[in-house]
Amino acid sequence: MLSVDSDTYILWREDNKEPFIFAGIGNAEEVEDITPVKIIWTFETEIFPDEISPSTTFREGTVCKVSVNAYERNPVVRQKCIEHYGATCYVCCFNFGKVFGELGEGFIHIHHLRPLSEIGEEYEVNPVEDLRPVCPNCHAMIHRRSPPLTIEEIKALLLKSAANYSAT
Repeated sequence: MLSVDSDTYILWREDNKEPFIFAGIGNAEEVEDITPVKIIWTFETEIFPDEISPSTTFREGTVCKVSVNAYERNPVVRQKCIEHYGATCYVCCFNFGKVFGELGEGFIHIHHLRPLSEIGEEYEVNPVEDLRPVCPNCHAMIHRRSPPLTIEEIKALLLKSAANYSAT
């Protein structure tokens, strides 16, 4: 049951109170044979709201180990993109400086039109041709899908939403 990479149905309960709660299908990523045993789990499924007992106590803040590939960003390239396009969202035209004053001045995400993860290696980037400034909301929506939505697709969704909103 505790071998790495084998599926295990994870159930838990607090203070030996019934019923057990299904946490998901997990894989033991790391197992330390100590007393008590230490297991770091990865999960394939989520708990759905209708599976949660109303008396369930919720906890957050547990430290978990996460391993990711991080692609380096060049701050000079970021600045060149902002110098060319400004710090206004290329999709929705939101500008943090105009809304939040000094606190928001210059704050913007920089979106790679071709994802770095797709390129998978160091490459020569052109700040004007390869990047666009986008607000965190639009950036998150662009990356809600794989492959990411294009700038044109996210703009079209925003325009459609605005049209639907004004029609109501």
